[in-house]
Amino acid sequence: MTAKYLDSYEADRIFTMENLINGSPIWKFIWESKNIITEHLTWKIGNGGKAKFWRDSWNGDISLAEEMDDPVWINKVEALVGPFVDDYILKGQKEAEWIEWKIMGEWKMENCIKLKDILSRKKKIIYQKEVDCLLCRASKFGKYKVNLGYEILRSRAQNVDWTSALCWHKMVLPKARVFLWTSLHGRILIGERLKLIGIASPSVCILCKENEETTDHLLFWCSYTKRVWDWLLDKLQYGSVRSQSLKGFLLAWPTCYKKSKWSTLWVVSPAMLAWHIWKERNQRVLNEEALSFEILIPKIKVAIEEVINVKVVGRKYCTYSSWDKEMERMWNLTKNSGYKFVDKK
Repeated sequence: MTAKYLDSYEADRIFTMENLINGSPIWKFIWESKNIITEHLTWKIGNGGKAKFWRDSWNGDISLAEEMDDPVWINKVEALVGPFVDDYILKGQKEAEWIEWKIMGEWKMENCIKLKDILSRKKKIIYQKEVDCLLCRASKFGKYKVNLGYEILRSRAQNVDWTSALCWHKMVLPKARVFLWTSLHGRILIGERLKLIGIASPSVCILCKENEETTDHLLFWCSYTKRVWDWLLDKLQYGSVRSQSLKGFLLAWPTCYKKSKWSTLWVVSPAMLAWHIWKERNQRVLNEEALSFEILIPKIKVAIEEVINVKVVGRKYCTYSSWDKEMERMWNLTKNSGYKFVDKK
């Protein structure tokens, strides 16, 4: 990662980078997380060669840029004098002496007065030969740790929507969950996506040969796919108004059966259906082999049943309703497959 994305091997480089370098989704996530972690970092001033005078927090205070609130003026001064704390220290200072600040007389008068007032209120700094040190304010001893960063990120986390729960539930087959997550984020390589990255590809849906191939069309609106979804909804005894998108449809997917014996059907089936539609699409594109609706449906049904029957060992449930009985009739589910009934009382 260091060799690929950073132009310096300094430990604090990730926190002081100014421009987002084009990279992988993982790198972009690191960049976004960096901005959150940076709020909890401050510089301990040594010789002033690393900390930025205007942009960084130093000695535990918020940045001068935030306090001054005049970005145009700050940009002009920064271009004239320099970006680092060292550029604003009066020259000729000796080690272990209090730092005195260089404030130009030709600067904007009201801003000079405001800056002098802010600096006078800051804790006095002793000039040292040691380089500036980056500290974490959220840590007792100022040292950043991964678990501390995790706690900071977790405190900012938003509630995970139901589609994420469908993607990453432990009952879902790994390759199916990854595919569903990729689909919901518009990242699968189909005609629409391939055009964006400059690859020539047929743009017509290979399943229906009627409409442009987009993620929502392929996995939700295609006439072939709609028949598969209608079959699944009938097997689950669920009636729903069709949404404008796959994600919108899954956001309304039932979540009230979590403690029911066969509630895992709600979790497993959407990802498995999408995964088999994707495999059928690729078979037609790469091998020119097509399965009819009547042949594909039993394959999806068996795949869902296998996942349910293999992964339920030791699972606890609280309710056994008429819906569960109907599911046992309509699906080939192992009734004594290791489930344990737990009385809610």
